[in-house]
Amino acid sequence: MPHGRPVPYLPFADVIRQLCGISEADTAQGLVDKVRRGIAALGLDPRERTPFALAVLGATPGPEALAPATVTARIAETVRQLLVAASWQRPLAVAIEDLHWSDPDSEELLGTLAGALAAAPLLLIATYRPGRPVPWPAAAAAEIALEPLSSEDARAVLRSALGADPIPDALADLVLERAEGNPLFVEELTRAVVEHPDLPTARTAPATVQDVLLSRIHRLPEEDRRLLQCAAVIGKDRVCHAGARRAARPPPARHRGHRGRLSRPARRASRPPRPPCRARRGVGQGDGLSPRDCGPDCPGYG
Repeated sequence: MPHGRPVPYLPFADVIRQLCGISEADTAQGLVDKVRRGIAALGLDPRERTPFALAVLGATPGPEALAPATVTARIAETVRQLLVAASWQRPLAVAIEDLHWSDPDSEELLGTLAGALAAAPLLLIATYRPGRPVPWPAAAAAEIALEPLSSEDARAVLRSALGADPIPDALADLVLERAEGNPLFVEELTRAVVEHPDLPTARTAPATVQDVLLSRIHRLPEEDRRLLQCAAVIGKDRVCHAGARRAARPPPARHRGHRGRLSRPARRASRPPRPPCRARRGVGQGDGLSPRDCGPDCPGYG
């Protein structure tokens, strides 16, 4: 994951969820039942394989009576058997995106699977950034390097993104120059240009995709923009939704001169200090508290 803690076996957890028909709405017991039924439907022994499939899903840490190395080996064997069994029911393609953000457990498992699935009607695809070592032997996979788009192909992407909204040739050339053959950049920079047809050429084409995203954020309604800023500061570990909505409300009139700026502690010196919210600690760092445990002064209380 790009901005958080890597989740063990995350790509393969998604595969098991799809094979077993698991949804976010399932209860803990419903998840276990679906895993058992899914394993049985593939012709495997649910009693033997369910504990290790649940370990991949993060529902259990694996049988405590086994050594960690044994659990890791059983997990790899369980995932291999699930994929092979599913592929014999129908040809299967498994795509793992952004391998450069994966966790060590997933990399080790992928390296194990790469040489163990050759006989199955299964295609395993992984995307990753160049210059990164891969976890499988060179002979076990074919590597396809994606080069930047040619000038002709980049212009075709630009025309597709434009649709029925033509732009001057000079502006199109500027977009292609700044995109440097990256198809995502071509699309995003083109859309940004179409959204600002009245601006001069040099200002119309953003220099980077980051500029595109910032421009879109600035065009959001004020409450949505403030909510996004609060979420960026709070982080991903735990968000008090009620508190975030409260923080996103427009500030009092005396504070509106600072609208649109990120939080600065110096601007809050006039407000009496508030005890830190114990419920805002990251997962595994706090006391298992909710915002209500902190009292009505907690921003997330409500």
